[in-house]
Amino acid sequence: DGSAIELMSSSRNTLKNVEARNNTSVGVLVQFSHNNSFINSKFLFANDDNIYLCGSNGNLIENSTFLGRGFSTLGGGHEGIHVYEGSSFNIIRRNNIQFHNIAGIALNDFTNASSNGCTVGAVSSAPGMNNLIEYNIVTNNGINQSSIGGGGIEGIFLGGVDFTRVRNNLIRNNIGGGITIAGGTFLGVPFSS
Repeated sequence: DGSAIELMSSSRNTLKNVEARNNTSVGVLVQFSHNNSFINSKFLFANDDNIYLCGSNGNLIENSTFLGRGFSTLGGGHEGIHVYEGSSFNIIRRNNIQFHNIAGIALNDFTNASSNGCTVGAVSSAPGMNNLIEYNIVTNNGINQSSIGGGGIEGIFLGGVDFTRVRNNLIRNNIGGGITIAGGTFLGVPFSS
């Protein structure tokens, strides 16, 4: 379907020093795959999300670069890292650079929603939990994307996730704001916007 790499029900893989570029769909598609590592890699100019995880637990995304199409005339492009959280737990995003995407990092958990062929409601109604976002550089996301309207153009978007920690990130110059929280539980306290 135009993805450079697809992990479907595949676990304990390490992708190191990989470059996925100019994909007509998602750069890396990860569905129902657990304990995988994406390290020291570049995910560039995908027509959809640069890396997309769904129903996948314990995945590490570290020391990688996610450059969207926001700066170019090519159009397309979505999130640098998009975790469609239905039943996705213990995802760590550390020391990454996200820029010129619609949103730098997006964590969604909208039950019975579907995106890129992953129907969250069919997986579980449980929200994504215990995720960590730290030491990332999230900058210039949403630039040249203001025509899409609505949300989805921020540095970090947290939608309906529980017990998610966001700490020690450099977040700047994102057109829709730095961090958007749209419900969930943070540090054990329910939150809704």
